[in-house]
Parts: sequence; C-alpha cells; structure tokens
Amino acid sequence: MSRQFSMTCQPLWHLTTALSLVFDFLVILGFAFLPLRISFAAQDAPSPPQVVQLKLSIPRDTQGVKTTLFKVTQNTQVNLEVTSELSGELHLHAYRLSWPLQASDRKTLTFQAKASGKFNLEWHPNALSSENSTGALKNEHGHGHAHVHAPAIASLEVQPL
Repeated sequence: MSRQFSMTCQPLWHLTTALSLVFDFLVILGFAFLPLRISFAAQDAPSPPQVVQLKLSIPRDTQGVKTTLFKVTQNTQVNLEVTSELSGELHLHAYRLSWPLQASDRKTLTFQAKASGKFNLEWHPNALSSENSTGALKNEHGHGHAHVHAPAIASLEVQPL
C-alpha cells in the first residue's frame, strides 16, 4: 500500500513543481516588461498644455518698426501682454481674433495656438478708419468695421507637434 501511495503522489508532485516553475517564470517575465508598460502609460497620458508669456509694445509711429517674431508650439496657451501708445485694434487674422486697445492700455490677450503656420499680427490704428454717414466704421469694401490692412507689427510662428 505504501508503494501505491508513493506512485500516486509522484505525478502530483511533478505537476505541482511544474506549475510552480511556470508561475515563477510568468512572475519574472512580468517584472521584466514592467518598465516597458510604465513607459507606454507615460506616453499615452496627455501632457498639460504649455503656457507661454509674450510681450508686444505698439509705438505711436509704427512706420519702419521691425516685425517681432514669436515662436510657439502648437496647442500652447499664449498670454500676449500688449501695450499701445495709440488707440486701435490688434488683429490675428488667421485665428479671426481682434482686441480693441486704448492709448496707454496694457492688456493680456489669451488664446490657444491651435493652427500651425506663420500668422501676422496687424495693428489697425483708429486714425486709419473712416466713418460713413451712419457713424459705422467702413472697411476698404465700404461696409463693416475698419479693416485697413497695415504691415504686420508681429508674426506668430506656430510649430506643429
């Protein structure tokens, strides 16, 4: 009877040992690939938006002023601090953004740089606009708001991700 017992236990012992070895192998394999899994998880996590602080001064006479070039990465939040010696509007045409400014104003203009490319910031001083008989401002087509294209006072270059 003791011989029968030892014969039936032997296959069970081999099975237990084999399962233990397989389990140990899987645990070791799992730890070997753990850094790989962590690095993939880090790449998949969205990074917080980058914020950039820029400054632009608009002088009384913009003739002959060197164009300022700002460079940012796509999806950056841009905080543009603008000071102006004249009243007028600053336009970022490609983004269809405009900001009215009064003389001696200091404003921070905030927007998301979503589109990549190079875009002009144009200054439209109030002196260039003309009024029609109803008091509404006219553009070069005779309607709407003042829209006299002036030379770019700055350019925004948005680099793709």
